[in-house]
Parts: sequence; structure tokens; C-alpha cells
Amino acid sequence: MTIKPLSPQEAKENLAIPDFVIEAVNDLIKENFNGNGSFNLLQKDIEERISSKTQATIVPNWISKVQQIYKSEGWNVEYDAPGYCETYKAYLRFSPKRI
Repeated sequence: MTIKPLSPQEAKENLAIPDFVIEAVNDLIKENFNGNGSFNLLQKDIEERISSKTQATIVPNWISKVQQIYKSEGWNVEYDAPGYCETYKAYLRFSPKRI
């Protein structure tokens, strides 16, 4: 075998995401979390906040990476985007995991 499968640690390292993305999401969490229940962050608001912090283009797969990183920190994170014939705005729903 010439190609080695990724180990869980190597796959986790692939989750690396620029600090400015995490900073943008953290800022929006601080602005929207009231200590109870869940809240939504619109995808467009996150992307606008990311753009305000850097001149870089949007990071590929940032949504799934953000989901995985924040889940590992104690959040339930669900992504929802409109399907065919739906018109609402895509968002991430954050809620603290129950212990």
C-alpha cells in the first residue's frame, strides 16, 4: 500500500482553521448567547464578520470545521440551509450540550 489511511489524530489536525474564523464566530456567540437555550447565527453574518477581519477569501469547508471544533468544546451545532423551493437564510444553531 503506497497511501496510508489517515489516523484520527491526522484527521483532527485537518480541522485546522484560521484564527480569524474562530474569532468571528466567538464574537457572534458573545453577542447572541443569553445563557439559556439555543440561538442561531446566520451564515451570511458569520461570513461578513470573517471578511471584516481579513482580506482572505472564505476558508473552504469552514462550516463543517466550525461545527466539529465547537462540538468538541461543548456545543451542539447544527447547520441548516434552504432546500429546493425554500427561501430562509442558512444558519448555524448553537446550543450548550446538557451534562
